[in-house]
Amino acid sequence: MSRLLNANLMRLLKSRIFLLGELFAVGYALLAYCSAVSALKSGRTIENWNMYFFNVLLAIGIAIALFVTVFLNAEYSQGAVRNKLAVGHKRSDVYLANYAVCVLAGLCMYATYLLSAALLGLALAGKASLRLEAPVSGFLFGTVAVISYTAVFVLVEMLIGNKTVSAAVNLLGAGALLLLGMSCYARLVNLGDQAGYMWHLIEMLCPASAGFYTAAADRQLPVRVVLALAAEAVCLTGIGMWRFDKKDIQ
Repeated sequence: MSRLLNANLMRLLKSRIFLLGELFAVGYALLAYCSAVSALKSGRTIENWNMYFFNVLLAIGIAIALFVTVFLNAEYSQGAVRNKLAVGHKRSDVYLANYAVCVLAGLCMYATYLLSAALLGLALAGKASLRLEAPVSGFLFGTVAVISYTAVFVLVEMLIGNKTVSAAVNLLGAGALLLLGMSCYARLVNLGDQAGYMWHLIEMLCPASAGFYTAAADRQLPVRVVLALAAEAVCLTGIGMWRFDKKDIQ
């Protein structure tokens, strides 16, 4: 397992798509805070700096979907998966090593955005930009959202293995999760407990909904959402390992 992780980390450090992901994080932070400065210059008062500091959570699912698709598809197109199995590595270890490095990449993009946002906020808007609502819980919810998103997209990529099909499924899936999270957030903010049990279930299982709540900072998410998203990631990874063990690798 350690050899697989080391090999994946070396690939990650040389990966252009990972570099693009990091540049995306910095560029997205710059875009967010340029927007904040524009709002301040127009005379508006910004009360919710979470919307800028955690704004990447509204788009990170799409970034992770793209990264996972490109990064893992090279495993198939270059015959790396077949070679790893041929030298005796367990299929479960191959799956877990790929999932682990993709989670690391997603967390690096998230961390790069947060660091860039903090620095740009101080430089462009001053200390007021660091007045966040529940920053620790926001960071926690963002982290589990990244882990959950990655579990979904790795499952698709490792089982399909066709670049065109998996890219379409992952990107459309990321968009669908974003729309579902937006709908869930709007429904529960407007109706609360009257929204119905199904929307509360979606709140716990859709990583995008955690992103909307963290950025909006107008409703405290319960701890059970963190636990549910973490459990979802574990279940999806287990299902992926089980199905990958039976997959015919061409």
